[in-house]
Amino acid sequence: MNHKYRRGSGNKLGLIKQRKNIVKIILIIFSILISFTFIQQNSFATTEMTYFGTVMGMYGDPPTSEPLTDALIELLEDGSVVGHTHSTSPDGEFSITYETSRFKLYSIRASRANFYWKSKPVPGSSRWGSSFEVNFELEFFGSIQTTFKGHVYDNSNPNEPIENARVYLIRTWTGEVLQKVFTDSTGYYEFEAVTNAVPRDYDIAIHKSGIKEIKHTSTGLSGGNNVVDFTDLNAGKSVAVIAVIAYFEDADDLPSNIDRANEWYSFFKYSMRYDEIYFYGNYENYLQEEYLAYAEGDYQGPATFINLMIKLDELGSNLVENDMLSVIFGSHGIDPSGYIVCADDKSINDLELKNTLPLQCQTFVYFGTCFSGYWLEYYVDDYIDSNTLYISSGNYVLSDGLFTVWFLKLLLLEEVNYYYGTYEGYYGYDHSMEEAFEDTHEIGDLLRNFFKPPERGMILDGDLENSFYL
Repeated sequence: MNHKYRRGSGNKLGLIKQRKNIVKIILIIFSILISFTFIQQNSFATTEMTYFGTVMGMYGDPPTSEPLTDALIELLEDGSVVGHTHSTSPDGEFSITYETSRFKLYSIRASRANFYWKSKPVPGSSRWGSSFEVNFELEFFGSIQTTFKGHVYDNSNPNEPIENARVYLIRTWTGEVLQKVFTDSTGYYEFEAVTNAVPRDYDIAIHKSGIKEIKHTSTGLSGGNNVVDFTDLNAGKSVAVIAVIAYFEDADDLPSNIDRANEWYSFFKYSMRYDEIYFYGNYENYLQEEYLAYAEGDYQGPATFINLMIKLDELGSNLVENDMLSVIFGSHGIDPSGYIVCADDKSINDLELKNTLPLQCQTFVYFGTCFSGYWLEYYVDDYIDSNTLYISSGNYVLSDGLFTVWFLKLLLLEEVNYYYGTYEGYYGYDHSMEEAFEDTHEIGDLLRNFFKPPERGMILDGDLENSFYL
């Protein structure tokens, strides 16, 4: 029995030794695995990471988004900024690269003026790749300041600037004209900056020598400088001939014509900036100092028959299709023919006017004379041209001058709703001549109870399809 016991003990000791050997082997293998893992981890401790994405601006209710340019993108390592960049147009995209560590915490922060900033955590490094996408939506809370500017060019020669073009900045959603500027000698224009709480749409309109062109633009969320250029415009020279007489040799004087004369002159000189203005006034025996044109050096002399015929004939030979001619008469008219009385008491009839007006260019003629509507209907209508527009201040009877007054107020871009608040008027934007004509009648009807209404003038439009602009 003792022998058997001793033999059994030996077998048990052998099993213990075997187990110890197995444990040693396992420990060796585990050590190898730990070493490999340590080496592997150290190999990915730092890496060059690229973080990319887009920044969108959010505004309005319901929320509307659009790409946000020039947002500041910052990379933070354990709370400290270690790199930065900016989002770019037009898609609000950004990309930033940095040597990151696996054992540190990283985040990307996006910010921009007038927006709430946001921060998002990002991985420091990855064994599966070297880039990570992170996108932002920033909520808008401030205001947008935008400056609109650009150049205006003619089509006759590439990059040939157009000087003194009228440029309007208009709120698209109301039609209100905010600003009016003129182009300089290089064709350049620039408006003062506008500020909005949310992105807004605007129209920029160009007027020059009968040309009208509009472009649509927007502030966007980014604001800044918004460049809007106009090219290939078919604009020519703008010329005005103004013959307004207040004092006559043998006819009754019209002293109120001094005011009308100065208003017409100011309109073409300063509101429209015509290239050339030829002003004719009283008979030579009367003082001319009351005329603004006299002080400004554009006075040509008395509005005699010969002076007017020579000037109109000269322009008829020199003006071309792209040019604009505006002719303004303010004088007496003869019943019933409607002939225009000149400063020397001679008169201009329809054939004389027909033979001297340069109908090859765009031509606007305004008659601030009595009985001029009769003349238009029975004489001028026989040779109306598609480039021409005629307007009379009175139809068949004597005109008290109110039609001309209100027509001028519309042309001079004045608000006319201060009379009893009855007429809204425009917001200062250039009118077509057809619009001004119709609105003058409307004002006369509205003021019928307060003033003697102006005579209902007459219009002859050579082109019924398109509006006529000065």
